[in-house]
Amino acid sequence: MMKNVINKNSGVTLVSLAIAVSVILILTGVIIYNVRDNLGISNLREMQSDIQNLRDLVSDYYSTNGKIPAKLKYTNTENIERIRTTGVISEEVDIGDFYIIDLSELENLTLNYGEDYKNISNATTEDEASQYEDIYIINETSQNIFYVEGIQLDGEMFYTDYTSEDVDKVAINLRYFDGVKIPDGYIYNSGTSKEDLSISDKDDVTKIYNWVITDQDIEEIPSDVQIAEDEQADFIKSVNLFDGYYKSSTDNTVVYIVNEEKWSPTYDVDGTYTDKNGDTATIPAGFQVSEKKGETLIDEGLVIRNATTDDRYVWIEVPKSIYTTATSETDYSNIEKDMQTYTAKYKIGKEGYADVWYDGSGNTVENTSNRNDTTGCGLTYDEYNNLKETMLSRVYTNGGFWIGQYEAGSSIIRKDGNAELTMPVVKEGVYPYNYITCSNAQIQTAKMNSGSYTSSLMFGIQRDLVLKYLEISQKLAVEEITSDSKNWGNYSNSNFSIVKGEYSEDYGAIFRPINGSYEKVGDKSVLLTTGATDRNSRMNIYDLAGNVFEWTLERSNKTSNPCAVRGGMFNYSGSEGPASYRGSSSTSYNFFNSGFRPALY
Repeated sequence: MMKNVINKNSGVTLVSLAIAVSVILILTGVIIYNVRDNLGISNLREMQSDIQNLRDLVSDYYSTNGKIPAKLKYTNTENIERIRTTGVISEEVDIGDFYIIDLSELENLTLNYGEDYKNISNATTEDEASQYEDIYIINETSQNIFYVEGIQLDGEMFYTDYTSEDVDKVAINLRYFDGVKIPDGYIYNSGTSKEDLSISDKDDVTKIYNWVITDQDIEEIPSDVQIAEDEQADFIKSVNLFDGYYKSSTDNTVVYIVNEEKWSPTYDVDGTYTDKNGDTATIPAGFQVSEKKGETLIDEGLVIRNATTDDRYVWIEVPKSIYTTATSETDYSNIEKDMQTYTAKYKIGKEGYADVWYDGSGNTVENTSNRNDTTGCGLTYDEYNNLKETMLSRVYTNGGFWIGQYEAGSSIIRKDGNAELTMPVVKEGVYPYNYITCSNAQIQTAKMNSGSYTSSLMFGIQRDLVLKYLEISQKLAVEEITSDSKNWGNYSNSNFSIVKGEYSEDYGAIFRPINGSYEKVGDKSVLLTTGATDRNSRMNIYDLAGNVFEWTLERSNKTSNPCAVRGGMFNYSGSEGPASYRGSSSTSYNFFNSGFRPALY
């Protein structure tokens, strides 16, 4: 009886066990499938995140540099066709070549895939690089991005962050191609900057223009070009700036590129910029470096701007080789002495001028005890000397300093000495910030946004260092700086065209229209807006000779008129007030002919 029971229970147990095992196997299969499915979804999301990050960074890079971040063409047609079969490569927009994204050109990038890029070096050929699959590629015309290896999910392959149903069939409005700007209102057709680059009128695609490269600057309209007379001056300037223009093959009409500024990303912290010649300059946090032709090299006038205020500055290099006696950044007296030796020719006949503190009556520290007076140059005795030591130390350490690209300006014309003390700006096309005393000029300059740097009027030695730099870099004859600067300054006896600006005040000057601008005629005076004509620019610094006198922190050799001004002014002749000119005024002087220019260090 017991045996039968046991046998009966054993039979039931075997059946139950079989059922249980079957259920477990089924559940295990479901779990394995779900894990595999979830893993595929996770991988797909990681790839999509990569592409979205890459798209943003590539867009920023393209906007800044005028080209995609890529050097090596992806030539593996078998892999490209594999991606094409999924329908995500558009026959309408992905018409250009595919390139391997140069990840080294993109900052702050973290990826989940694309590890094969680490195997690519400068010695890697295009064919070698094209054998890799764990890599991201980009189409040069659409800028669509694809992951070559792809992600598999439910037996389907994914190569980008959209499907064939969402593929974009509208061509991207390229702003640049191969580093060449596509003008507004035109679209890219084909070719490269070196070979048959062509564009079409957006409203009439039958109007085709081809890129013409110019090997050297031009001074007149090419004989095979048709262009309206009032556009000729702008055309010549554009061609010289961008090294080329677009020309129709049917009627010889042209399309030229309107000047467009390009700037580096904003420096988050103080940094160092190295140009292609290996020369360096220190960049304050919060500033950007110009990427416009003619403004990127230190020996041609490196330009930066404050990313917040748009104030512009030019680097003045002071070579370390000039220091023959100074031994450290705190060896202030010898630093100043070496600077004075280096620039001695610009102080001949004005040896009584010096970078020393003076009070509101023009007295120096030797003959006054009123060291807390601030009415002379806007600074107490201690403030002045601390500022001077800061300047000497930083110019010595950094190898230079920055000065305003333009004279300090105001958005409105200042009419008299009672004009409101608004925040100065340093940019093109504003009115000179005149009718201001030396002390107020220093106070307003110190308030300007300069990041971690110091903003002040220039000391006399700094002004001389600027002149020395122009002499060396521009190979200017010393006489053009010290004797007569009418060839590059706004003076009563200099004639020139006003291309970009206007006159702030007309003191009897006569103007005549010429090629869309105005030409000054005769020996009459005119006060111009800042940067009104490129003719009065050297090393991208405007109006250093002429326009308005510029207050400095230098003391003159006259107690009654201790405040020193530098440079010429518009109602002087070029010989009366050359670029090196030193003059003197009282501490209360604020008139139409005096302004200022800030320095950063």
